[in-house]
Amino acid sequence: MPIRSIWRHALQGELQLIIGPMFSGKSTELIRRMRRYQHAQLKCMVVKSKIDDRYTNDSLVSTHDRQMMKANPLTRLEDMGDEFMKYDVIGIDEGQFFTDSLPWTGPLSA
Repeated sequence: MPIRSIWRHALQGELQLIIGPMFSGKSTELIRRMRRYQHAQLKCMVVKSKIDDRYTNDSLVSTHDRQMMKANPLTRLEDMGDEFMKYDVIGIDEGQFFTDSLPWTGPLSA
C-alpha cells in the first residue's frame, strides 16, 4: 500500500504489503490500518477491484467477519488519474487483481 509519510512535510512514499493465505485476515488488517490513519487525521482512500464482489456491493471492502469500509471500485489503478494526489494514504485491497499495480505503486514509493 503506497502512502505518503505520516509526517505531512515528507514527500517520500512508503509501500506496505499485507501478505498471507486466504482467510488469514489481510483485509481485516487493511481496514484496521486505514482506521488508524483516519484517526490520525490523515486523508485516506481505499480502492478495490471491480471484479471483487465476494460479500457486498462493489463500493465496500468487506471481510469474512463482515467488517466493512467504503472503497472506490476500479478496473485499473491508473483509472484514478491524479485523484490519488489528494490523499495521504491509499489502501489497495486484493492488489493481485490489478494488472498495473507494480508500475503504478513503484514510482510512488521511491
